[in-house]
Amino acid sequence: DQAGTDVELQRALRDLGWIVALQGDAERGAGLLEQAVALDPGERNATWYLANVLLAGLDDPAGAEALFQQLLDSEDLSPEQRRAVTDRLAAARA
Repeated sequence: DQAGTDVELQRALRDLGWIVALQGDAERGAGLLEQAVALDPGERNATWYLANVLLAGLDDPAGAEALFQQLLDSEDLSPEQRRAVTDRLAAARA
């Protein structure tokens, strides 16, 4: 019954959205992930999850491409993360 913080709400929406998408309801999962991204547009995990759900679950490569590009434009990716995002961006463009 206790209200959470915006950060807690964003993380809950992010994690729930990813789980729901993995369990086969990509549309509902994407909706939850979109809410998470709206609460914190700079949060990389929610953006990564949403991009992957758009690409693999909803067959929306254009939407995924925009989000993968947004991730690549950020300065704080490790080399390993940058490679993973680059690979998924290539898949979205294919």
